Amino acid sequence: MLSTLFKSRGWIPATVVLVLLVLQWINASPLGDVEGKYTDHLRHEVEALAFVSRGFVVYREPYRQFADGLWPCADHRALFDERTAPYPPLGILLHWPVARLESGGMITAYNAHRLLGALWMGAGLLSFLVVRRLVDEWKAADWITYGALLAPLLVGAGANGFYDTTYFLMGVSALLCLKKDRTLPAGLLLGLSVAMSFRAIVFAPLGLWAIARSLEAGYGRAFRILLVSVPWVAFSAASAWALGGSLEVIPAESPVHFSRVVQGEPAAVTFVALGVGLIAWLLVRGYRWTGLSVLSMTLVVLLDRSLGFWHALPYFVPGLVFAVEAPRASARARWLALLFLLCGLTLGFRGPTRPSWGWLRTRITQLAHP
Repeated sequence: MLSTLFKSRGWIPATVVLVLLVLQWINASPLGDVEGKYTDHLRHEVEALAFVSRGFVVYREPYRQFADGLWPCADHRALFDERTAPYPPLGILLHWPVARLESGGMITAYNAHRLLGALWMGAGLLSFLVVRRLVDEWKAADWITYGALLAPLLVGAGANGFYDTTYFLMGVSALLCLKKDRTLPAGLLLGLSVAMSFRAIVFAPLGLWAIARSLEAGYGRAFRILLVSVPWVAFSAASAWALGGSLEVIPAESPVHFSRVVQGEPAAVTFVALGVGLIAWLLVRGYRWTGLSVLSMTLVVLLDRSLGFWHALPYFVPGLVFAVEAPRASARARWLALLFLLCGLTLGFRGPTRPSWGWLRTRITQLAHP
């Protein structure tokens, strides 16, 4: 797949990726992020160590209990002590190799922390290159608008230590496989994506799409897709069951959380109304996979309690599915998809560019006024 990303001028994206990774490494704070305030990756390191040694207890006990005695350094202490581990096992275990290197003294704490930032930023940059392959048929104006929002979001999420870029990479790679009619790799990648993050449910319609396509070649091909994807999904489902109601300790900060819909708050109700309207429009015109994608994105957003900028990635998925399902759609249809994205980001984050560029504005302010 990498060969398809770097065509005639492959040195250009390769150079950009290398430069950005070097800048991230140079500018990282002692915590490993670029803003000096994010610690999710540090918490996940300890969660990984605890999961390997103590199992599913990370989903039943708060951090202050299951992490006791496992801190590689002082920076890992008192990180949302009252919360359990709110991510599937594979997402947590992605941090284990670096955590093991740090706890074993094989790498300094500073280098371990910023190594995670570099890894997740690299996943974000690779995601962006995959997305570029997905929208080959888009006009320049469509791509520039979409890319100007997605690229900084992926860079900022990874550089600040958020591994969400990995589930997004798996999901968009699965979509690229579907575009090339490679349903079995798509199924595997989708399973891995869901095993990395609960937000990857936004890609669930792609699994149905892969199965629907494979059935055209017989039941055997569809069964193989289930065989490579279901175990990963079951792994994630088991952790969700173990979590129980422990996520209630996380404040419902999102303006479009379902609790705000129940309360009748305008932003939340408008978001749902726009989603329902767009789903109806898409289904009437035969874009069923994009319609289902809007539905899954809406459900993920309604269930997400937090308001971190990196949580905005699901908003971008329906537009990418539309690019594959209807590569030659009319300009009006493409701009409608972009308008829905802007409206969703505005309602969900109180500004269309806030999740994409807000972190960079904060960083520039920090550099100007240390």
